[in-house]
Amino acid sequence: MLLDLFLPDVNGDDFCSILKSRLDDVPVIMLGAKITVSDKESALDNGADDFIEKPFNSRELKARIRAVSRRKDKPTRNPELKVRDLKYNLNKRLVTYKEKRLKLRRKELQLLEFLLLNKGIVVTRSEILENVWDMNINPFTNTVEVHIKRLRDKIEKPFDEKYIETVHGIGYIIDDEIELK
Repeated sequence: MLLDLFLPDVNGDDFCSILKSRLDDVPVIMLGAKITVSDKESALDNGADDFIEKPFNSRELKARIRAVSRRKDKPTRNPELKVRDLKYNLNKRLVTYKEKRLKLRRKELQLLEFLLLNKGIVVTRSEILENVWDMNINPFTNTVEVHIKRLRDKIEKPFDEKYIETVHGIGYIIDDEIELK
């Protein structure tokens, strides 16, 4: 749902709060013009899944809709994501390989979670930046490549396994079908 912060008869924050109390699974992107950080904070605290300022670029809006849709598709019953012998418990933020605990940094965990939530789907570099990093990050940064390498160093190299495949010119995929080393 796209919901304007400034509605004629009711405050968008109040409407969002009521909506989310009754239909929590409905994704809401709030929009507004001439807003402050406090307005954004209030909207997000009242249940909005994202916020976009007017005027906005239609491509950015579409990207934000896709991102919110993916986040809403996260598994709720099974807190464990896995690919072969690699498991990630969403509730505990715990990664194991054959029951051995792996220590990952926060961004490495977020990156692995995003890849596992999109298991079997090629995710682009920009989708990773959008979902794992702040939207305002420099699009020319090599942070995705650096973190993919660090993640591979921790989940692939020690076990002589291959989990993350680079799809050149497009992005990355994690899947059960990737050929083992």
